[in-house]
Formats: sequence, C-alpha cells, structure tokens
Amino acid sequence: MAAGGGLRMTVDLIKAKSGQFDLESIQWLDMTGCGIPTMENLSELTSLQELKLGRNNLRKVEGLGADKPRLTSLDLSDNKLTTLEGLSGLTALRSLRLEGNKIGDVSELNRLLPLTNLRQLWLGAPPPATKKKP
Repeated sequence: MAAGGGLRMTVDLIKAKSGQFDLESIQWLDMTGCGIPTMENLSELTSLQELKLGRNNLRKVEGLGADKPRLTSLDLSDNKLTTLEGLSGLTALRSLRLEGNKIGDVSELNRLLPLTNLRQLWLGAPPPATKKKP
C-alpha cells in the first residue's frame, strides 16, 4: 500500500490488472479506482495503446512521453491533477479524458498543442441527467 491508503503501481499489480506476464506486450491497461498516488513502472510498457488511470489520487503526470509512441487513449479523469505538464510528448494520443481534476488555469491547455493527433478531449463532466416527473 502507498501512503494515503492507495495501491502502489507495482510491476506485479500491472501484470495482474493486464493479465499479461510480459510488460512489453501489454497494449491495454485499466488501473481505474486503485487509489494510485504516483505513476510508476510504466517505462517497459512500450506497446501500450490505451491506459486508464481514472479515479485515482494522481497529482502529476509522470513516466509517459516519447517512450509511449503507440499510446492513443489516456484516461486521467477524477484525479487531483493541477497541471498538464508531462503530456506534450504523447504525440500519438487521440483521446484524452481530464474531467474531474483540479486544473484551474486555462493556459494549461497550451501544453496540449503538440498533440496534433488529439481528436477527443474531455475537460468537464457531462450535465447530470434530469429525471422526468410522472
């Protein structure tokens, strides 16, 4: 366990969540809701195409970049991010979820300008569904 009660992003946890033994062959990884406070042990995931890290305790983006040339989908929703630093090297990214974070400065979006393949960007939660009165 990491400080704060969440899980550490260990190699064993990555293998268990992906169902793969060989880190280099992992293409899809869902670590949603694990309470992870820090992104770690991602350097060997060279084939990674989709990474879900929503509903954790991440405060910054780290361990991603030029060594993730195939990463096209990244979910960082519902974390504690205050900056988008660390995303500009993900040039293959097409889909990025950021809703539910603490990014208060709109100028942080400038860090996404190098992501020329980005087609879907979620920044805010969808409006709540309204109940129809009988």
